[in-house]
Amino acid sequence: MEYKEIKKYVRKNVEITTKTNVIRGFYVQSDLDDNEEGTDLIWYVVLETPKTDITGEVELIPISEIKSIEVTE
Repeated sequence: MEYKEIKKYVRKNVEITTKTNVIRGFYVQSDLDDNEEGTDLIWYVVLETPKTDITGEVELIPISEIKSIEVTE
């Protein structure tokens, strides 16, 4: 996966429940418009990385896989 710099973002600590597991991480809303296909994806950064910026493991999760998102802040 190609990593892109996120210049402006809102980061919230969340617990994401998918069809297969529960992911604790950052839900990141950015000002990037790099989703050419227009599919609905959520960025999250796994909290196991002890950093305060967005340099951790980044994955994309399809909305269809998500059962719930709970903000834990």
